[in-house]
Amino acid sequence: MRRFAKEILAAAVLTAGLAGCASPAASSSEPVDPVQEKLSQMTLQEKVEQMIILSIRNWNEAPFTVLDETVGEYLKAHLFGGFIAFRENITGNDQIADLLEDMQETVTGAGGIPLVTAIDQEGGTVWRMSHGVSGPGNMPLGATGDPENAREMAALTARELRAAGFNTDFAPVLDVNSNPSNPIIGVRSFSDDVNTVIDFGRAFLAGLQSERIIGSLKHFPGHGDTDVDSHTGLPKLDLTYEELMTRELIPFAACIEAGAEMIMTAHIQYPAIETASYTSILDGTEVFLPATLSHEILTGILREKMGFQGVICTDSMLMDSVAKHFDPKDSARLTILAGADIILMPVLIESPEDLDVMTKYIDDIIAMVNDGTIPESRIDESVMRILNMKQKAGILRRTYDADLRRSLHEGTIGIGSAEHLEQERRIGDKAVTVLENNDILPIPAGAYTNILMVGMRNDHPAALNYGIKRLREEGLIPEGVNTESISLNYGDGKEACIAALEGKDLLIITTNMYSVSQLDLAASESMGGTERVISAAKEAEIPVVLISSGQPYDSVLFPDADAVLCVYDPVGMTNVAEDGSPAGAYGTMIPCALDVIFGHAPALGKLPLSLPEVEDGVFTGEIRYPRGSGITDLSSD
Repeated sequence: MRRFAKEILAAAVLTAGLAGCASPAASSSEPVDPVQEKLSQMTLQEKVEQMIILSIRNWNEAPFTVLDETVGEYLKAHLFGGFIAFRENITGNDQIADLLEDMQETVTGAGGIPLVTAIDQEGGTVWRMSHGVSGPGNMPLGATGDPENAREMAALTARELRAAGFNTDFAPVLDVNSNPSNPIIGVRSFSDDVNTVIDFGRAFLAGLQSERIIGSLKHFPGHGDTDVDSHTGLPKLDLTYEELMTRELIPFAACIEAGAEMIMTAHIQYPAIETASYTSILDGTEVFLPATLSHEILTGILREKMGFQGVICTDSMLMDSVAKHFDPKDSARLTILAGADIILMPVLIESPEDLDVMTKYIDDIIAMVNDGTIPESRIDESVMRILNMKQKAGILRRTYDADLRRSLHEGTIGIGSAEHLEQERRIGDKAVTVLENNDILPIPAGAYTNILMVGMRNDHPAALNYGIKRLREEGLIPEGVNTESISLNYGDGKEACIAALEGKDLLIITTNMYSVSQLDLAASESMGGTERVISAAKEAEIPVVLISSGQPYDSVLFPDADAVLCVYDPVGMTNVAEDGSPAGAYGTMIPCALDVIFGHAPALGKLPLSLPEVEDGVFTGEIRYPRGSGITDLSSD
């Protein structure tokens, strides 16, 4: 069974410099006596429900933040395997801890098995906790060049998650960002280099595991080469298994060998591997079964060829790539028969009526088992894996929940503490990458006295203001230096920005590329507006410092900027206290850019991917900045 996994790892050694991956996988399908005993006592309904992780973002037209009687009674009658929380569910540390604890007590009080309590806390553009650290994100971590930063950030994140009552994080992303046109992965990837993804992915996983948080690798077998977002469409990649072995599968194989306990699937068609098709309920066309529904991929490749014996979890079944093309009963049947163990978010639950839909979904699976369409042995395999994972993580015993809850109230964990935020800042500072510097950085204290800061997103000005506030408190921006912040706001805000240049002697401006369509300056209001503001500043002989905050491909678009920095995270700040401090979690990297601009931190970041030239809004294929580029000696530039 391990032979093909060893082939993939051998390829990794040759193409990605992989070493030290010979440790046995942490998960095993061999039954543990207490788990086997528990399985034998479960009804078919309980086993099917154990395979479902549900979400309730909103309930009766309000955010679901408190367990009400209706949902509580439903949880008693249907003993689900887990719950995934989103930002709508979280308003504070005590609140989410209370919600998760109430759900656990409700389920276990009814004789159920403690829940997987999950969250998407990748960092960067994907985080859910309203307070605490958000994390720089994967691409900034890759830009630091040191996997220890990924391990440290993951461990810090995991400590805060555990204190809030979570035991599972759907991270790290192991997709290789090989396609610059990818609309959904981008900065969620560590790099376009397999070796970097391996090293940082394993380090991030180790950080989560060091704090007893289950990590879930995603998105198998690889989402990095797509040009369609699976949330809104059904991507297709014409890659063979042999081609996947040379790139996409290598990080997964490495992390399987490093002890990964869970892997999340991708809703992507691979017609060179899975040739079975389905008549779309959307338009009647034939679509190939995506990886989530593919026996060839989940069992043939992941189980049999790669030897993974842990838990396979689907990506959300509410995403358009599945929900719009497949009848829910059919997608349930197909994913279970394909080899998935956990079905994530199969039903949109927002009202009591939706609970009836969920009940029918469960009943449909039970009926398919009873009529032989799905062998009960297939259900038993999945539940055994889930129970084994829960036992190994301490979830069955709930040994750490009480300890962590007590630590939260006693202040020993410190969710969002000054110490945690400073640790996050220190890691973020290391990621800031300087690509151009026309003798302007670092800016000496008081060199400019009237600074205009323009943020492309509406949440950027507050983040810029906070970065300046920190530096003022540290003495790097002296009294007498005036700053004004304004949002470009995607439209005629550029005219207000240009007017605000009057009397200024420095412009700091952010960009946020999220789509390749923005590379066409003539067609993109946001990027075209940025170009116009920069041109106006140069006409007024005002120096320009550009912060590329999203996908870094836009760094090549503004040659008139005197300095260009990449921070790979466009998230700013939305919750602001009266004194300008954050009133909750916020994006790490824009304030970190100011740390480098004004000399609080040295320039250490290096590009974790190559940036191609752009001509007339399209990539030319020529490389402007190769992977590894980055000016680190600002004094000599």
